[in-house]
Amino acid sequence: MPPKDSAKQPFQLTPEQLAKQAARRELKAQKVAQETQGRNDDPLGRILQRDWLKSKSLTEANDGNTVTIMTWNMLAQSLV
Repeated sequence: MPPKDSAKQPFQLTPEQLAKQAARRELKAQKVAQETQGRNDDPLGRILQRDWLKSKSLTEANDGNTVTIMTWNMLAQSLV
């Protein structure tokens, strides 16, 4: 049985293992680059511009009906 050393040697990768590791990292980087490249070209993935609706001022539209304008977040919270 080999003698037990109190100080263990750290594990060292072989040059072949280091080459495999570098090749895997390069392949992964190329794959991510290909996936993200196509995302910018998709017109459905872009943010759509939302135009504001024109409305009458409160003094012009004083017909007895009231309207509450909410953001989507406030609308969602009020429905819960």
